[in-house]
Amino acid sequence: MSLRPDDAGLESLPLRLMIVAVVAGLSIAPAADALEALEDRSFLHRCDVELLRLISASQAVAMEGVGSNRTLGIDLATEGRLHVDRVAIGDAWGDPYMTSVVLDMSSGRRVIHSASEPFVWLASGDLDQLLVSSDRFWMLMACDVRDGRHVVVCEVAPWTS
Repeated sequence: MSLRPDDAGLESLPLRLMIVAVVAGLSIAPAADALEALEDRSFLHRCDVELLRLISASQAVAMEGVGSNRTLGIDLATEGRLHVDRVAIGDAWGDPYMTSVVLDMSSGRRVIHSASEPFVWLASGDLDQLLVSSDRFWMLMACDVRDGRHVVVCEVAPWTS
């Protein structure tokens, strides 16, 4: 058994390589989109964890009573296409978000977590909503009595690393 020379196979090699390159190039965009979607899901999960940490810390401060305080580092930074536009913490007494932390995302999505069991009123130093536009910050929380009600007063300090 002998091998026959096949010049046609050698001539068609550049065409086959070009087809492989085109198919590989067309599959890069869907793969990149899938990777970005995975990064976005991971970021949303991390945001949930950070909000739960903040809510849990505020509940602990409230349960410890007047004079107790905590400092918590919040990191919502990301390199992906989805990012946090602002964080709204608490609100005035009787307002709908008085027990909540709200993340407004660049996509228009909102992530909301509330301190409902136990109920904790969160507010800024002037008993209003605290708005934060940074994606990394230190949250300072202290339990106090204002207007005859227990409140966890929240302040923000710049992130230092």
